[in-house]
Order: sequence, then structure tokens, then C-alpha cells
Amino acid sequence: MTPQAVMDQEAARIRAERMSETWDLVRGNIEQTQAAQKKQADKHRREPDFHVGDMVYLSLQSHQTGRPNKKLDYQQAGAFSH
Repeated sequence: MTPQAVMDQEAARIRAERMSETWDLVRGNIEQTQAAQKKQADKHRREPDFHVGDMVYLSLQSHQTGRPNKKLDYQQAGAFSH
């Protein structure tokens, strides 16, 4: 193997190691950011606490109701009980 080929292999190995380190750093930053975003979002969330017999409203956002357009459509239907 020529000295130039050995140098090229060494440069490629060093570059691959730096790229791997960079990817590890980026992956860690993404995971840290996602955890922070989840923590913020979870502050505004709560588990639904419905029980059998509770009266609830149903959001009609994803249901067709036959109204002329969505703006004039009913927003909720209810109160329903199970």
C-alpha cells in the first residue's frame, strides 16, 4: 500500500469518527429537546375521568351532520349518557 493510500484511509477513518460523534451529539440534543417539549405539553393535559352514567358532550369536528357548511354546523352534540 502506498503512503498516500494509508493517509487517505486514516483521513477517512478520522472523518467517519467525527461524523459518528456529531450524530451522537445531535441525537442527544433531539432527545433532550423532545423531553422538554413533552414536559411542557403534559402540564396542560389531564386524564379524562368519566364514569358510567356521566353526561358528556360529543365533539362533531370529524362527523358529517348535513348542515350547509362547517361554519354554520353544530359544534357539539349531547348530552349523552352510557
